[in-house]
Amino acid sequence: MTLANGYKSFVPSFTDLYRIVSEIGKKENERYPDGQGSGMLGRFLTDAANGLPFERLIYKYNIPLTFADGTRHYPEDILGKEECKRRANGTAQWNLFE
Repeated sequence: MTLANGYKSFVPSFTDLYRIVSEIGKKENERYPDGQGSGMLGRFLTDAANGLPFERLIYKYNIPLTFADGTRHYPEDILGKEECKRRANGTAQWNLFE
């Protein structure tokens, strides 16, 4: 794997991962009350660790997309909730990356 900065590998320690993930969880909890943010983060990380393609994670977690003109749009705003569910489940015929 080659990273964006050109390095061939990245070997974080579990301590580094813990620090990063716990800080992201805190920030997500500021956005979503009652621990919902860290819960969503945990589900996202589990799906990612289990190999769900990022293209499907975008639809499942309604991750905003940044377009060439710099605008950001949420998949649900563009496609609707039901279509995003189909794409997250892998049952759609095409996706935004085609």
